[in-house]
Amino acid sequence: MIRILSTLVIALTLSLSFGGAAWSHAVLLSSTPAAEASLDVSPKEIIFNFNENVGPIFIKVLDRTGKEVGNPW
Repeated sequence: MIRILSTLVIALTLSLSFGGAAWSHAVLLSSTPAAEASLDVSPKEIIFNFNENVGPIFIKVLDRTGKEVGNPW
């Protein structure tokens, strides 16, 4: 019984050590307007480019004083 348990533990350890990299979040590659941009007029649209498909996201639009403005949806 101990030998079987030891074999299973070794097999599990080896299988976990050879796994590939796993990314748990999409990465924002670029946006238009650019991140941290300060605009004189509101853009007609905001475009986000991610490295993979994403579901619904949460964004805030702030004025120059940091107050949230508008409804992005």
